[in-house]
Amino acid sequence: MLVVEWMKRRCVDAKLPECVYVHDVYWLNGEWLGRKMLVERSNMLGKLVVVNELVRRPDEVETGFTEFFKKQTTIPYTEGVVIKSKQSFIIGGTNGSKDNPMFVKVKWRE
Repeated sequence: MLVVEWMKRRCVDAKLPECVYVHDVYWLNGEWLGRKMLVERSNMLGKLVVVNELVRRPDEVETGFTEFFKKQTTIPYTEGVVIKSKQSFIIGGTNGSKDNPMFVKVKWRE
């Protein structure tokens, strides 16, 4: 089970081909991966997902967050960034998504 974002509505204005951005992997072969750190899940995702014009992965940085955020404000289809700790786990719930104190959303557009 992959965590993806379908970009159809935003792509129209940005003249970006309709695509999905793959953010994370939660389940693989019946195993819940939320107990694995983000760095492990990201490595798995790199092996599972073939990036092309229709399937993409978001840009990532490990330093220079201010410059990275400023760059995102110039890309019409973005709305901000999510800063995640490499050691973060997934906090799941059966009644909807849960806040993760190791994920911080910083939006430039609402």
